[in-house]
Amino acid sequence: MILSRRRVHFYSSIVLCCALPLVFLAGIIWRPRYETTSSADALFVEADFADPEKIGASIDVLSDNGIHITTFTAANSTKSAASIYLQLSPRTVLKQPQLLAYWQPASEPEDELSDRALLLGSLTGTASRLFPLSPETYGKEGTLLLYNPISQNAVVTLSFPAKMTKQP
Repeated sequence: MILSRRRVHFYSSIVLCCALPLVFLAGIIWRPRYETTSSADALFVEADFADPEKIGASIDVLSDNGIHITTFTAANSTKSAASIYLQLSPRTVLKQPQLLAYWQPASEPEDELSDRALLLGSLTGTASRLFPLSPETYGKEGTLLLYNPISQNAVVTLSFPAKMTKQP
């Protein structure tokens, strides 16, 4: 190696050894501060989740085809009126992948998905799921469909009496 290059390399490494710790300390000192909170309650209020302390008694319980269904009312954190929630709890492992839960009016055929059906969400495994019902469904008879989008057929259909969706 050429002597002049060794000298440049030596001095540049000394400059880097001094400058890098200073740059690191400057980054630590002037980094932005973020607010932290000890409770996530504000996040749930902002997302308008049901307040677990304001859940009322269940309206009705229906159990059929290995699926336990409960509807109950809960006061939302920001809305003035109570909402109705539908809880689906499979008793055994669902062997169908990615079943979609739909509610459709009773006037539609029970064994097929209509254009007026409302998507509630997906249901898999044995996990219990909670779905908010739309105000369009309150006090109306309907059908709960568990639909397999792969085979495009209704796997389970359950008739919903109007008393399960009545507004308290």
